[in-house]
This record gives sequence, structure tokens and C-alpha cells, in this order.
Amino acid sequence: MNEHSTLCTAEQSVSSTITTYNPNYDQLLQEILLLKSQHAMIELQLIDEYEDLRLIGMIEDIDTKSGTIRIDGEWFQLNKVKGIAR
Repeated sequence: MNEHSTLCTAEQSVSSTITTYNPNYDQLLQEILLLKSQHAMIELQLIDEYEDLRLIGMIEDIDTKSGTIRIDGEWFQLNKVKGIAR
């Protein structure tokens, strides 16, 4: 029973780490999943304190457990995504 409690706590910790930068993480993830299912190009605005970063490409894979997305062969943290450019 202690193992299960520890596992839940670890999962909760990962979840809170993922959402640290973006309070709209769940909504953003749903939009990204929808765009992936449509095989659409995506333009993401990334959080950076020094410059306006944008990530443009096709979504190849999404790992919801680690909170990462693969575009053009590279993995990016979803918690660093500010929003989807429209």
C-alpha cells in the first residue's frame, strides 16, 4: 500500500512539474492532440525570457506521460509552450 501511495505522489509531482509554466496545459494538450490527428502543420509560441521563439512543423509524436512533443525529429517540453499561433 505504501508503494501505491508513493507512486501516486510521484505521478502528481510530474503533473505539477509539467503545468508549472502554463496554467492552460490541459487545454493546450487537447488542441495539440487534435492537430496531430488532422496531420496539420503547427506553429507553437515557446516561453523564453530573451526572445520570441516559434516552433513550426508537423507533429510526429506526443508523449503525454513525460509532457513532450516531437516535431521534425526533435523533442520539446510542452510546459515551455506559451500557445498555438493562429
